[in-house]
Amino acid sequence: MNIKLLLGTLLMMLSSICFGQVIINQNFNASTSLPTGWTSNGSGTSTQACDGNSIRRNIYNATSNSTMTLTSPNQVGASNGNDIAVSVDYKVVNWSNETVATP
Repeated sequence: MNIKLLLGTLLMMLSSICFGQVIINQNFNASTSLPTGWTSNGSGTSTQACDGNSIRRNIYNATSNSTMTLTSPNQVGASNGNDIAVSVDYKVVNWSNETVATP
């Protein structure tokens, strides 16, 4: 019985130092509208999307603000206060020929 208690205590102590990874997947394919809680200065579209729908911004005539922002809602419970790594698939399209992706 003492061995079971010892092993149980050790397992509980070891579980407190384990690390995990949380994956949050958002692909914007469901609609051209932003999902609840997301904000952007771009707009949703199905034209020249990477896959299905996408968020885009035309910067052809941009004079001062040639950046696009896309902000997610707070991911409660997904972070321990540190930064969350983000990866993005993107496609650049020529304004003069918007049917061809820019290499």
